[in-house]
Amino acid sequence: MKWYLDDVREMHGAAPYTFYIPSEEVLRQLKVGDLVKLIFTNEHPSSDGYGGERMWVKITAVQCNQFEGVLDNEPYYLPIEVGTELSFGIEHICQTEYEEPDGEKWDYYANTFVIVSADVLEREEFHFMLRDNPNGEGDSGWSFLSGYEDDDYLTKSGENSPSSKRPGRSPA
Repeated sequence: MKWYLDDVREMHGAAPYTFYIPSEEVLRQLKVGDLVKLIFTNEHPSSDGYGGERMWVKITAVQCNQFEGVLDNEPYYLPIEVGTELSFGIEHICQTEYEEPDGEKWDYYANTFVIVSADVLEREEFHFMLRDNPNGEGDSGWSFLSGYEDDDYLTKSGENSPSSKRPGRSPA
């Protein structure tokens, strides 16, 4: 099984609100002995859907935006071992041990609630998003629906309606 290191900047560019990467300020602080997390991706995903692993690497050398390090995790799938020496760039670092100076801005969605119907979870798919007025702290107002929910779930007020499940609301 062959693998490569993912460029996390591309992943962040595709999903900037949900795939966070360390700030330039944090990346400039990195030094020998620090741990950084890299994404090791299979060249060809396995039949069970496994695509890669995020693992910690201990930095052993720093030269501008290029690093040397040793794998500090025990891989679950990949054919490499703890202590394997690696070369990587700043573009491969998806996490550090340092606290982000503007981290609270990133946590916008961390304590935000949405409603997901049981049917979405059972089918593992959704086709509709419904936006109500948020009600209470942490409520986004969003509901995710499969489109196969019965009419009672969608129209009846009370414990089975999406809006009744919002924090701070009680059944009518």
